[in-house]
Amino acid sequence: MVHPAVMTTTGAPRSIYLPRAFEAPDLTDLHDLIDAHSFGMLIAPGEDGVPMIAHLPFLLERDSGPHGTLLAHVARANPIRRALDGSTPVLAVFRGPHGYISPGWYASRDDVPTWNYAVVHAHGAPRAIEDKGALLALLARLSDVNERGQPEPWSVAELSPEKRSALLPAIVGFSMEITRIEGKLKLSQNRRPEDRDGAIAGLRARGTPDDRALAEAMARARPR
Repeated sequence: MVHPAVMTTTGAPRSIYLPRAFEAPDLTDLHDLIDAHSFGMLIAPGEDGVPMIAHLPFLLERDSGPHGTLLAHVARANPIRRALDGSTPVLAVFRGPHGYISPGWYASRDDVPTWNYAVVHAHGAPRAIEDKGALLALLARLSDVNERGQPEPWSVAELSPEKRSALLPAIVGFSMEITRIEGKLKLSQNRRPEDRDGAIAGLRARGTPDDRALAEAMARARPR
């Protein structure tokens, strides 16, 4: 018998081991994680059983398709572009805050360490964007999002025609409607309240940016 944690509710296999306590069924929560941690991994079939992986900044269109649509681009020289045919299944992975949880933070130290984290797996079959106008618009959107907060934001409009003409043929944009999305929030939901509180306090005291973000995520998570 297959463990339910490795199957979706439709019977399809999961891409991640997912005990019920750590499921993240709310689509808005999953979209929020993607937007907050938009530098993801695109994983596609490769040759001889070796997967191809590209590390990319993504844009998320929340209202395009039932689960949203992802947009990004790769170098034309990157072999992963062969998966951008609209029919090859790929996986995009986004990782949120994560960190080591010490058993010294629990009510009893008679326990073992663990690692808490938040991740989203988005499945789909990406399709290449070859139209130069659409590709330039994608680049403009990506730069506009990531230039937010700069004292003098840079814009694609500042590119010279010569630079633009050299750039566009060297990249391939793509759009991937998300056909299935899985989220895992391993945030001590299965621990006793005193253990969760101790771990949150420990993370806040340790105080790295990931620790603080993880502590806040744990404080928001509902115990199961």
